[in-house]
Amino acid sequence: MYCKMLSKDIKEAKKCHFNRLIENSDNKMKTIWDIAKLLTGKKKNYNDIQQINTDGTLTSNSQIISNSFNNYFFYQ
Repeated sequence: MYCKMLSKDIKEAKKCHFNRLIENSDNKMKTIWDIAKLLTGKKKNYNDIQQINTDGTLTSNSQIISNSFNNYFFYQ
């Protein structure tokens, strides 16, 4: 039951988010197409992490960044 309610809330939140993006857009058709591409997996979401602070040192090495996240989630 809780899962159904959560799924419904997530769908509603996504709908509100996308509606807000469209309403605030200067180019509504482009925004609609960008949302469609995002939802169908045609457009990649580029939120890559470029640098991370590990043990007091700033690093951009992708292997170290990956290991840091893996270790964090593994030991939680």
